Amino acid sequence: MKDAAILRHRAKVQLIPDEELERRMPRRETNLEIVMNDGTRAVEIHHVAGNNHEDGMLMVYLPKEKLLIQADMFSPAPPNAPPPAAVNPNTVNLADNIARLGLAVEQHLPLHGRIVPMAELNKAIGRAQ
Repeated sequence: MKDAAILRHRAKVQLIPDEELERRMPRRETNLEIVMNDGTRAVEIHHVAGNNHEDGMLMVYLPKEKLLIQADMFSPAPPNAPPPAAVNPNTVNLADNIARLGLAVEQHLPLHGRIVPMAELNKAIGRAQ
């Protein structure tokens, strides 16, 4: 009985064609850079260009602390673990964006992991420290 009710509900769902959905969705700024500063500390928000996980990915950089905050692009392995067998292309993309923007990152604070030094990201993608 419950399955029949679910099927009846699904039959009532009206799908929106892709063209209509695109027309309704607001456009996102893809070269976003926001800098907030209170005179003692700056917070920078940068768009992560070329990310295949999500075109609207952002990262936050705290220049004074040399700390980068991000999600889904780099999650550190457990301490003393070997580098991953396969390199995550999103992690490579993150490293490329850090270089492109000239950020002096010393530490990463991933939203899905522990805080780690930049060397951990380089190790994960097989790049020199």
